[in-house]
Amino acid sequence: MWLLVAQVIDGIDGPLARKFKVREHLPTIDGRILDLVIDYMTCVVVPVLFALRFHVWPAHGELIVASLVLTTSVLWFSRTDIETNDIWFRGFPTAWNLVIIFFWILGTSPHTNLIISLLLVALTLTPQIKFFHMLSSPQLRKVTIPFTVLAMIEMAWLARMGHHSRHPVARFIVIAWVAYALGMTIWRSLQPDEIYKHPL
Repeated sequence: MWLLVAQVIDGIDGPLARKFKVREHLPTIDGRILDLVIDYMTCVVVPVLFALRFHVWPAHGELIVASLVLTTSVLWFSRTDIETNDIWFRGFPTAWNLVIIFFWILGTSPHTNLIISLLLVALTLTPQIKFFHMLSSPQLRKVTIPFTVLAMIEMAWLARMGHHSRHPVARFIVIAWVAYALGMTIWRSLQPDEIYKHPL
């Protein structure tokens, strides 16, 4: 539940900081660096600890996977080209907080989780792959935002019910959102960058 709360806060902290002119009131604090540090903790470190605690990956390889996730993620956060010109993330945006929740609430097997995790690790540093920003990517934004909000609500409900919950409608919505995100990624990765003004 707290991972999902952190995801919501991550989506609105930038607009709120700009609205309340935090840069003017706290000129010695670099909000972008602070945001990256907090994102690394909430999107990577805490989910990896969760995965190790609940044995999301096979026991014989979980430390290796955890190390790969931590290392490639910190490299991704260090990149200067994190976003494309059309406001899509370049490479998998280390959203392990969502990935680990998907594994847990959908009850996928440790070996399936291992394969998917290694694929995402590889995609983290792949510059040709675009992943959408859930609030800012302009293409199909009017579909993406409400669909994402609905999926987050269903994920929170499933997380609250526990990983043994098998509610078919909620699970269908979550899986449909994952399929939507995958489809959007493939579609935009095959398209050239377009220049847009950041909407937020």
